[in-house]
Amino acid sequence: MQIKFISDKPYPEFEVIDQNKLLIHIKVDTETQAFRITSRDNKRVFFVSEEIIKKNKVISLLNEYSIQLGTIVKSKTDGDTGEIEFEGSQYTYTMSDGLRKEINLFELDKNRPTLYCRLEAGQLSFLKEGYINYLLFGLVWYKFLTKQQPAFSSFAEI
Repeated sequence: MQIKFISDKPYPEFEVIDQNKLLIHIKVDTETQAFRITSRDNKRVFFVSEEIIKKNKVISLLNEYSIQLGTIVKSKTDGDTGEIEFEGSQYTYTMSDGLRKEINLFELDKNRPTLYCRLEAGQLSFLKEGYINYLLFGLVWYKFLTKQQPAFSSFAEI
């Protein structure tokens, strides 16, 4: 899978593509902390909120009715790793800024990524500007959809 950034302003947009097929399209409204996500026939609007809980910064994913669907807790020691909870499923993620720039999503206690995306050269810094939360929630939402649709999940599996 590969992440392509379409635009930065006024509304940042990016797509996740696999073998020339569009899997996810995300359009972010940074002012309202909302994002629209499209995957095949599924279109949703989500909101992101940040709060401090027991000295930890927690990023929450809210649906259009302000119901919490998931959270991201970033590692205190390494800003490129963290934990994601979505609808009762636990994941960890890593971002690498080495020779192979990629985002890996792992199911809890698994050594092999369940989903990974390559980034084009120089794009990891763009994600660190705060857009990474939208992308991570988008990837987890996509993974959630593919669990519900087994024929579609072959695109996401390694």
